[in-house]
Parts: sequence; C-alpha cells; structure tokens
Amino acid sequence: MEKLNPFVYEIIQSKGMATPDIPVKLMPTYSQCYEDVIIDSILKAYFRTHGSRDFVFVEIGANHPVATSSSYLFREKYRIKSILVEANPKLTPELERFRPGDTIINKAVVDNDNPKIDFFISKNNETSSLDSNFVRVRTPGIVENISVPTIRINDILSNCIQSEVILSIDVEAYDIHILQDIDFNIYRPYLILIEPSEDYQPGSINQITSFMLGKKYSLIAETQVNLLFKSGI
Repeated sequence: MEKLNPFVYEIIQSKGMATPDIPVKLMPTYSQCYEDVIIDSILKAYFRTHGSRDFVFVEIGANHPVATSSSYLFREKYRIKSILVEANPKLTPELERFRPGDTIINKAVVDNDNPKIDFFISKNNETSSLDSNFVRVRTPGIVENISVPTIRINDILSNCIQSEVILSIDVEAYDIHILQDIDFNIYRPYLILIEPSEDYQPGSINQITSFMLGKKYSLIAETQVNLLFKSGI
C-alpha cells in the first residue's frame, strides 16, 4: 500500500502551505538509516550498465526479519536471496518463519577457529554482542551469557562464489575483526555495508576506511551509523 511522506505533509500542515497536486509518496525502506535506498540506487545503475546478474545479500547480524534489515527490500523488489547470520538462537525461529527461501545461519562470525564463543544478550536484542563491555555501555546490562557456535566469514563467502555479493556487517563493536578476516584475494563483495560504532570505538571510521582503501574499495556513502564501500577505486 502506497503511503504519503509524513515529513513533507507535517511541514505543509504546520506552515499552512497548499497541498501539492501530485502526492509525495514515501519510498519503502527497512534499514536503519535508508541504507537500502542508497544501495537500491546503485543496483539500478548496475543493472542498466551490466544487465541482470545474480546477486546474493549476506547479512551478518540479521537480528529481525524486517526491522533495520538491510536485505529485506531487495528480497521484495528483486527476489535477491539472502544469507542471514544471527548468533542469538532466540531470534532464528522468526527469521526462519518470515524469511522463507533465505538461508539462516545460527552462529557467531569470528576471526579465529575456536568452535564456540561467549555471546552476551542484551535486553534490547539489537545491542547484544560478543563484546560484554559494549552491552553494558549501550544498555542496562547483560540479560544472559550463552555459548554459541562460530563460523568464519570466508566460509560463508565461499558459498557465493558464483554471485555478486552485497555484504552487511552489523555485530556491535566486532565488525572490524570480521572485515579484516576476509580474504580479499579470493572474495571481493561488490558492496560492503559496515557499522563502525564510532561513539564506542573512537577512530574506528578512519581505521575501517583506511583498511578498505588499501583493499581497493571506495567509500561511497556514510549515514548516521553505517559506511558503504564499493569495490574498485
């Protein structure tokens, strides 16, 4: 169902402006800060210049099937399949129920070969993390500490070798570790969306940007919480 853009109409109403003849519609978005809208514009240009191509969306830290999901728009609009990785086992049943056809992996992505790792669950699921201090700083505290199975990012990307990859990393202060663990000589995601958590880790934006420039990626967008990189400079 099409909706009107509330930002436009709130200003019109508060200022007593005339209502526009052509309705101003609100474009669908499900991500945290319109990152999916930005990515969608890039994909449109890609499809126009390259034709159709098989894409897969890898979302590390999936959390909810729709809310703040960077991948949901592309499932609905282009039928792009996703690999949704979520460490919290309490969240995977909803992902499996409401994201049929997508691959759900109930593991924590780490940068070592330890088969298990401690995962700290927050009262707010969005701020659960492998970093216990992050949970304490961002929320009232840790609700539960559980041991979860692990997986490496390269093991996930190895299943996408025939596709162009859009990679989203949102794991609350552990993001840089996963990014640095990618074997860029083998795997080069077309787009990489990553949350630096600059307020918790000052300097992380510069650290991530410098690292990605060294891997021949361009910083093409920055939102309130995420950085978006594109392969090729």
